Amino acid sequence: MSADVAGSLLRARRALDDLSPHISTEDWLWDDSIDRWCLAFTARLERPVEVPGVTRWVFTVSPDYPNCKVEIYPAVIGGIEDTHPHQSNNGFEGHGKYCRSGNVCLFTERAEWEMRGDSDFTLLSHAERFLEWLERANEGTLVKAGDRVEFPMQRIGCAGAVLYLEDDVSKMIWDSHPASRDGVLETFENHLGQTCLSSFCGTDGNLAYSAGWGSAFGENEITSTGRGIWFIAPSIPHVRCWQSPNTYGELREWAGKEGIDLDGVIARNASGLRDGARHFLAIGVPCPDLVGEDPRSLSWFVAKMPRLADEREFKGGGVHDRKVLKTVDRQKYLSSGVRVDWIDSVNCSREQIHSRGGLCDELADSRIAIIGVGSLGSLVADCLVRGGATDLCVFDSDRFEMGNVTRHLLRSGDVGARKAIAVATALNATSPTAAAESGEKIDKDSAAALRKFDIIIDCSSSSKVRSILDGLKGGQRLFVCSFGYAAERVYVSASLLGSFSSEEYGKTFEGLMREDAEEIKEEGLPWEGTGCWSPIFPARHSDVSRAASLVVDCIDRITERRKAKANYAYVTKRDEDGFLLGIDRMEL
Repeated sequence: MSADVAGSLLRARRALDDLSPHISTEDWLWDDSIDRWCLAFTARLERPVEVPGVTRWVFTVSPDYPNCKVEIYPAVIGGIEDTHPHQSNNGFEGHGKYCRSGNVCLFTERAEWEMRGDSDFTLLSHAERFLEWLERANEGTLVKAGDRVEFPMQRIGCAGAVLYLEDDVSKMIWDSHPASRDGVLETFENHLGQTCLSSFCGTDGNLAYSAGWGSAFGENEITSTGRGIWFIAPSIPHVRCWQSPNTYGELREWAGKEGIDLDGVIARNASGLRDGARHFLAIGVPCPDLVGEDPRSLSWFVAKMPRLADEREFKGGGVHDRKVLKTVDRQKYLSSGVRVDWIDSVNCSREQIHSRGGLCDELADSRIAIIGVGSLGSLVADCLVRGGATDLCVFDSDRFEMGNVTRHLLRSGDVGARKAIAVATALNATSPTAAAESGEKIDKDSAAALRKFDIIIDCSSSSKVRSILDGLKGGQRLFVCSFGYAAERVYVSASLLGSFSSEEYGKTFEGLMREDAEEIKEEGLPWEGTGCWSPIFPARHSDVSRAASLVVDCIDRITERRKAKANYAYVTKRDEDGFLLGIDRMEL
């Protein structure tokens, strides 16, 4: 990199003169260890309280400035050592030659694009926002009541992630065991390579809580198991304002302030863990969703401990007394300077996973049967599971063929497999709480089994199946769903089991389906292979995906509004060049 400073950087530095005396800058320096330009500056506060009155900081930008990310770190010399909210872990000095590690987050209330512009504006806007952040850090008002709860950024020392399941219901279970504050946990790793917190036993050996994982995490899918130590704490682990503990000394410091003897917790639960292997340390904290509210569920902060002292290392009677092992752990394996190897921990509860969007509770909580998991049925099932449904059974007796790959949930590696079994397996791998099952075809002898479901979705496009449903009694919700030629039309009929009439269904959609038949005559059907019965129904994956989305959206709305009967047709509208204009919904 040339030592010449670009004119855009020089102009950006001069623009900061407008912020004097709050900010005074130095010269741009190139840091080849991080491949970024660095501009050190001094920030001054008029009335210091939580932050020193004079501190040094560093802007870092790439050579593409202003078309790059602008970052601000405390300087190694003269910078703050504490970590504040909306700041990454500042407990290290190792970000390049000039910076500590605590990058300041400036985008909690203002989108990054609002601070982007030409070279003069971009750095100046970041500096102005930084001064706001610094003033609020000084006042202790970076976090206020009603804000989303933010966890301190951990130093991640182990690859991968640990999954756990906690929600308001599990918190009620924990609350029913007030005496269980620490103990031994069991973990397992499934065939996907994911480590999960499974069960928690107290120091008395009694079970305090067991997570309800789905079928992909069942006994037949577990490849290995492990153990660890857990304890409950009243606050999120933090030191130096809001820094996640980086060493066992800092972790011990935080625990002591909360009245927890960290070494004692480890010592009294470690008897089965002194085997030369590394085990997990899990800290559970009751946390609210919003600052100032009551805790709603537990959050787990998980680290992988160094191996603990093993009595086999010692010779002579009595030396492997618990107190001796505790002392060895504290002075050697878990000494104050040993770094905590935190692991990413992820809550897989439905509320967390589906915070970006999910089905209505009545649909998600229902036991659902899907008849026919061809192109439409498999994608409908996938949408349901991704929306939060967990208890499904898919029925289909066909095998998966190579031609199905073009518009199906399954892949080429599933060719030859039973569709129902393979789809159920795929659904269970999609969600950690899914418990999808499979069944054979629905006929007169097996149809009675449908009564044990809350919702029945027929995606078979089979008149024989519809006639079987016609004769069933019960009050379960029934949806009959299909699509027309090239999936340009989508049909959804909603009723209650016992009131469905296949004859009435045919009359309701007869006109539109006749138009489909005419289009087939006009356009013809594509052929697959050779033989007298090789024509296939045309529709691309994008077309069927759109149809499945419409079906699930319709089922969700009808279920939420508890409509007993409805018939809808969704008709795709295109312009003369074939571009999609929209979709009209017709109520029939």
